[in-house]
Amino acid sequence: MNDRETSAKLAQYRSQIAELRAKIRETQAAAEPEEVRDYEFATTGKTVLLSELFADKDDLFVIHNMGSKCPYCTLWADGYNGIYHPRTAPASSSRAPIRPRCSSALPRAVAGGFPW
Repeated sequence: MNDRETSAKLAQYRSQIAELRAKIRETQAAAEPEEVRDYEFATTGKTVLLSELFADKDDLFVIHNMGSKCPYCTLWADGYNGIYHPRTAPASSSRAPIRPRCSSALPRAVAGGFPW
């Protein structure tokens, strides 16, 4: 297959992908919302309901923190503080103990309002 034929075939595939994406968006838009149970979560010394995590926001930004051995935790902390902070309610989930989760991101996240 020469370059012109390859380009034409790729253009055809891109067109098919665009059509599929449009169908995906239509299908997602047609889905009816479902009631979500108001789950109860354990936090530091108390429990909190899912509805309470939203506070006064419409969106909830949940980070699953993998613990102190994960070197990427500052990425989400910076992204949250710079982009999502005014619009979303933050929450962090982890199986790791609260304090040693990620010492490098903790000061930045807390400074930006991310609750630990």
